[in-house]
Amino acid sequence: MSFNLIRDEWMPVIRQDGTKEVIAPYQLTENLSINPIVAFNAPRSDFNGSLIQFAIGLVQTTMAPKDKGEWRRGFTSPPSKEKLKTIFDTASQNFDFDGDEACFMQDYELRDGNVFQIDKVLMEMPGKNTIENNTDHFLKRDTVKRMCFSCCATAFFSLQINAPSGGQGNRTSLRGGGPVTTIVTADDNIWHTIWLNVLPEEEFKRLGNFSKTEPRDIFPWMGPTRTSEKQQETTSHDVHPYHMFWSMPRRIRINFDKIESGSCDICGNNKEKLVTTYRSKNYGTNYGGAWIHPLSPYTQTKKGDFFQGMANLEGSLIVTG
Repeated sequence: MSFNLIRDEWMPVIRQDGTKEVIAPYQLTENLSINPIVAFNAPRSDFNGSLIQFAIGLVQTTMAPKDKGEWRRGFTSPPSKEKLKTIFDTASQNFDFDGDEACFMQDYELRDGNVFQIDKVLMEMPGKNTIENNTDHFLKRDTVKRMCFSCCATAFFSLQINAPSGGQGNRTSLRGGGPVTTIVTADDNIWHTIWLNVLPEEEFKRLGNFSKTEPRDIFPWMGPTRTSEKQQETTSHDVHPYHMFWSMPRRIRINFDKIESGSCDICGNNKEKLVTTYRSKNYGTNYGGAWIHPLSPYTQTKKGDFFQGMANLEGSLIVTG
């Protein structure tokens, strides 16, 4: 059985009373009135930022409210765990993490390319020149050699949605290299934080091509990569607007024939399956044009005909509601 990011428990969270758990996405509203989940509890702060964006994207993609009235009902009367399970299961076939075919955030058909140690998917780790010059003083090489599937899935997602400039043909994220992310948060439970950042479906009709409904138009790993050897661009008119939550500029794929067992170097948990290496190739999807991502701030250009994202400003802005 494949490790599935909808059915399996992989998201670390913390409840109101301080209890720490690892849950599947459909458990986000479990015990909401008694002891609700209040935040993600990953071993890295950047993972927490990525996990909340994963949850927002999943909810937006699978159960977007039709209008403002339905949005209000979703806020005041959150769905039960059982209802979330039924809804999320409709997309579960798109969220296998391992296997020989389509895998979450991995190139659909990559079978060659350069092989890297798994730590290279972490954006702060030293690169080739740093290691060769022996200047990795603060972030040491080889500190992360093995990752569990939970940490690796989060790392892959984090890299794809935040991809910085990485050399010739290594494309940046849909929102530019190191985009600003703005999340409206609630103090009482994580469902309210998620729902505060979900928009009515009608708001997306101007942000992309709603007629593009094939799985790969939303989840790019479900089909051949839109490569960019000749600088080809993928614009908001080429895919469904929900694609922006799952954008995939980097061509990467785990070497599942190099799995080990033991302790994960990030979370410290003992697992039967640990990822050690991955393959990578340049000239992945090259996002261009006037994308408008609802989780990034924008400014209107002098022309006044579209909005341009604030790219290359690393960090995040948390607005408490």
